[in-house]
Amino acid sequence: MTRPCRSETWFPKAWRQVFMNLLVNAAHAIEGHGTIRVRDVQ
Repeated sequence: MTRPCRSETWFPKAWRQVFMNLLVNAAHAIEGHGTIRVRDVQ
């Protein structure tokens, strides 16, 4: 069984890469014009 990664163990550079990948994937999924919304939940 694998454990999920905790955010404290990740480096800031890795977080930036994950975030950019999510944005790029979302942009590619939009046909024509659209909106990408990002929300922070704590």
